[in-house]
Amino acid sequence: PGTPCDDGNAQTSNDVIQNNGCDCQGAIDPPTGDYCESEGDFPYHEWIAGIQLNDLNNVSGKSSYSDFTNLFASLNTTENYDLILTTGFSYTTYDEYWKVWIDYNQNNVFDEPSEIAYSGVLSGIENGTDTGELIGEISVPASALNGTTRMRVSMQRGSYAAPCGILPFGEVEDYSV
Repeated sequence: PGTPCDDGNAQTSNDVIQNNGCDCQGAIDPPTGDYCESEGDFPYHEWIAGIQLNDLNNVSGKSSYSDFTNLFASLNTTENYDLILTTGFSYTTYDEYWKVWIDYNQNNVFDEPSEIAYSGVLSGIENGTDTGELIGEISVPASALNGTTRMRVSMQRGSYAAPCGILPFGEVEDYSV
C-alpha cells in the first residue's frame, strides 16, 4: 500500500503514474530486495497483454519477464479491488492459468498460500481471438504491512505457475503496491 511520488517530474503512461526516481517529500520507491526469479520460456503464443488494478492500468507486450516495479497500484488493507487481467494471443488460444502474489509481510518471499492474492483460469476463447480478459477481485488482508511491496503476476498455459522458476509457455510481470 502507498502512493507514487509526483513532484511534477513524474510521467503518466496508460493512466499509470511512473515513479522515475523523483526525490520529494514522502516519495515511495519501488520495493528492493532479492526476490526469486521467474520468467516465461516461450511467451510468443500467449502473453500478458495488460493489468488493471485500482489506479494501475498497464498495457504490455510479449516478453519473458517484465520488471514494472516502477508502476504502482494504491491499495488499502481490508478493502476489495477489481482486477482485470488481459491475455494476448498470436492465433491459437489455450487455457491460461493466472496467479497474483503480493508480499503482504514484506519478507521478499511469495509465501503460498497466504500471499496468493488471486488465481483464476481464462478458458474457452475462440482461435483467432487477439485478447481475452479475466476479471477477478483482490482483497487486501488486515494483516498486510503498510508500505511499498512487490506484486508478481504470472500467466501460464495449462496449469498454475509457482512464484519462482521458468514457465514453459507464458509470462511473468512484477509491479509495486
